[in-house]
Amino acid sequence: MDDAAEIATGHLEGEARRLVLADGREVLLRALRPEDDALYPEFDTHVTDEDRRLRFLVALREVPQNQIFRLTHFDRRHARAYAAIEPGTGRLLGVGRIHQLSSDEGEYAVLVRSDLKGLGLGHALMDAVLEGARELGLKSVLGLILRENRNMIALCRELGFTFSASSEANLVEARLRLS
Repeated sequence: MDDAAEIATGHLEGEARRLVLADGREVLLRALRPEDDALYPEFDTHVTDEDRRLRFLVALREVPQNQIFRLTHFDRRHARAYAAIEPGTGRLLGVGRIHQLSSDEGEYAVLVRSDLKGLGLGHALMDAVLEGARELGLKSVLGLILRENRNMIALCRELGFTFSASSEANLVEARLRLS
């Protein structure tokens, strides 16, 4: 864990962790719930079109409601997802997820409000995602990243991911072997 954020230890499926961002703001990190779909529209207004494109790999003006439903209603036997919530208001500040692709590997995704980037929230969500991958019994984690997404590439590099070319020229595959 980097110095930008501090998390109290504990299992995330049934409880929340307190997280303090680099700017001193407190955040609760907990398992994403189906009812959190109601939080996405407001969250999405704080994500730039560019950050949405970097996360979903295509240009989107907003995340469609059917996509939001799929992101919040998933099979917990094969996936984990985490929400960063602002205490007091209950507003969604970021999300991270891992979805099992095979018995050994899962694909991750992280999205943080654009105005909160650089405060350690993405790192904290990625740590939760990696913990979730271990809970699922996965041996490796994969992410497809647009080559221009320097922040995600830097985070993955810091966490020990290795990189390889993707079959698509504008993407890089980031993979982490879990111990």
